[in-house]
Amino acid sequence: MRIAIEATLAQGNATGFGQYVINLLRTFAAMKTGHEFLLFHSTAEWTGPDFGPEFKPVSYFYWKQSLGIAFRLNRELERQQADIFHATCTTGMPPHIKIPAVSTIHDLYPLIHSSKCTFLQWFFFSRLLKWTVRSSDFFICNSKFTASELQKHLHIPPEKIAVTLLAPAIAVDGAPEVPTEKRAGIICVGAIEPRKNQLMLLAAYRQALAIQPAMPPITFIGPDRGDGARLDSFIENWGLSEKVRHLNYVQPAQIADIYRNAALFVFPSLYEGFGIPLLEAIRSDLPILCSDIPVLHEIGDDYPVFLNPDDVNDWSMAMIDFFFGELKNSFNYKSPENVLLKFSWKRCAEQTLEIYSKLVQNKLGVRS
Repeated sequence: MRIAIEATLAQGNATGFGQYVINLLRTFAAMKTGHEFLLFHSTAEWTGPDFGPEFKPVSYFYWKQSLGIAFRLNRELERQQADIFHATCTTGMPPHIKIPAVSTIHDLYPLIHSSKCTFLQWFFFSRLLKWTVRSSDFFICNSKFTASELQKHLHIPPEKIAVTLLAPAIAVDGAPEVPTEKRAGIICVGAIEPRKNQLMLLAAYRQALAIQPAMPPITFIGPDRGDGARLDSFIENWGLSEKVRHLNYVQPAQIADIYRNAALFVFPSLYEGFGIPLLEAIRSDLPILCSDIPVLHEIGDDYPVFLNPDDVNDWSMAMIDFFFGELKNSFNYKSPENVLLKFSWKRCAEQTLEIYSKLVQNKLGVRS
């Protein structure tokens, strides 16, 4: 098969969606599938990794990505004689596509919570999502939660949806373990945006610090996606610079070290489609405080301590109790291995290839 994959997000400083694409492609390369992969990207030049001779970058650059999807992508798919196209981002499917098409739907946040997005975010998401729903033959979701959202809000029949669970994106294999007594500080990993709820967490940390001045420092790690400037402003205006850091981006090797050396991981999101940082924290054997929302129960099982994402006091007191009370003992019996068993990039890639094959075979069957 000549498999065309939307790979734009595999370039640059990749966060969640980009890590999905990179790890999927790396796993395809390691599997030596015998297929040819066309790495479609909306940039003028390919700046992503070299995945091997079976992977060929193909540009559909046209000023803005949304315009490229609308006016150039189909033409390039035909020119490259692709057998199937995989839109790896929720809104990446071109209209009127003529070959089998599968879309990965990460989440429906701008559609369901439009009041918490800008008008332009909602408008373009809604517009492009209509193309995705109309033009896709099949849908991949990363969680049962998102699959249920597709059925509920987009009325996609369950037989057209598959769940392919992701896995930790940062490699830590072979790294030395850091003893619990030498771990220090709190980390929060994720793009800085309203649905990730970091401003609430900062307010909770400030309250905890006022009650217990010996609170360990906290580090926020993630690019600005709408709340970054406000986070930085609050850190400065509240006089927290000595206790609070915001790192816009760190290299994978560095973030792996940060996970290994932290004492506590916090994940206060209001809405997620999956939550790769949660898995990475579990694999690093980190105690976790996270939001009490359905998808994080699905991913984290009973490993984290779950808190109300809207309650500043809950988070403040939980952080104090972890470092100065009994909450740390809640994690003594929990095993990361039991949680991580069902998460595998190899299994994700195998399931994805199976979907490709079935769609192409079905198309050939219809033609014959």
